[in-house]
Amino acid sequence: MIFEELKALVYQFGYENDLYSKCTIKSQIDKVEEEWNEFKATLLENDIQSTEEEAGDVQKAFLNLLKMLNLIPEQCLYRAIEKNKNRIYHVVDGKLLREDKIDN
Repeated sequence: MIFEELKALVYQFGYENDLYSKCTIKSQIDKVEEEWNEFKATLLENDIQSTEEEAGDVQKAFLNLLKMLNLIPEQCLYRAIEKNKNRIYHVVDGKLLREDKIDN
């Protein structure tokens, strides 16, 4: 299945369950955080299936949040890629950091 089809299924679920009319932005942000925490917990379990399921839940919750904000996921990703195109990054202490954020 391609991303467009998957996104359509997420949005269909949201409409069928009145998510976009009955939930608030704040409650959806809380849902994203909840799903993110569940995803992080599965990383410690070393269970690929659970990690995949929770990663999918994070994506669904975030897609629904973007929908509620009237943002197009592909456009958001494109803008992030464009923003970072000319930046210089280095891995420092296991983290990817922008060159201007590195303490010398």
